[in-house]
Amino acid sequence: VGLAAGLSTARARSRSPDLAATADRKTSKTCLKEGNMAMKSGLHLGRLFGIDVIVHWTFLLLIGLLVVGQLLTGAAWAAVAGSTTLLVAVFLCVLLHEFGHALTARVFGIRTHDITLLPIGGLARLERIPENPWQEFWIALAGPAVNVAIVAVLLPVAVALGGVQDLWRGDLTAVSFLAQLISINVTLVAFNLLPAFPMDGGRVLRAVLAMFLPYAKATNIAAACGQGMAVLFGIVGFFTNWMLMLVAFFVYFAARGEAQHVQTRSLVRGDRVREAMVPRFRGLQTLFRPADRRRYAGLLVMMAAGAVLEMASVAAVPA
Repeated sequence: VGLAAGLSTARARSRSPDLAATADRKTSKTCLKEGNMAMKSGLHLGRLFGIDVIVHWTFLLLIGLLVVGQLLTGAAWAAVAGSTTLLVAVFLCVLLHEFGHALTARVFGIRTHDITLLPIGGLARLERIPENPWQEFWIALAGPAVNVAIVAVLLPVAVALGGVQDLWRGDLTAVSFLAQLISINVTLVAFNLLPAFPMDGGRVLRAVLAMFLPYAKATNIAAACGQGMAVLFGIVGFFTNWMLMLVAFFVYFAARGEAQHVQTRSLVRGDRVREAMVPRFRGLQTLFRPADRRRYAGLLVMMAAGAVLEMASVAAVPA
């Protein structure tokens, strides 16, 4: 194992990988590590369509708080069971929503590592986000389309049972189970289609913009819009619902993180790993003196054939 700088220029250019592709492989490895951490911090329900399904421990805590809170207010066990069943049914709809994203991504050759259920919703961790605008457009719309399909299935059943009239009542305690589930799915569709990148609506916005603008610029516009929506969510959530504040926090920082990642990839696209490496070295311990440690952030560890193995931190090299 050594640095690619040991190769001749011509040989390195022919075999040295693209920096953007290297960053993608690094991101994929990070996703796998995060997936292992998620499985350790949640309940692994199993695999469906080759995708791990995980319930985060905070979701289990949410169910516990719901049950305890209702019992403390004197609610009957039947009411507690009904509320808990509705909550589980809603998150089953969220799970189907995420599978809509995952299975549509599979059509375009993109794997999904796992799906995690959190108190604020579901999270499908795709292997990568497609840069083809039409692919991202259809993947983003697939989730809300599943909720529309759920409404289309439940609505005739609710009509047949006479419970659809409860959709228009102001007293929520009188709303039937099916009517509540229909109403919640309609809300999920409307909320997810808001242009709050990286939520579904924000990804649709980025995909449409990317059809006419450079991908990085489209991402920056969508991310700015998403962060603006996050601030609005935070303000509304402060006065109404603390869960909305959690969503705002997630949207704001996720939008900033993805915008930075796309900007970095656009800057190094087409550049070779060798072009970012030191052409001469004497050995790791002698190369990274105190002055060098401030100059270089990391090491690309490569085989002599030019295949990138790992990114190592300069701070990890013994002085």
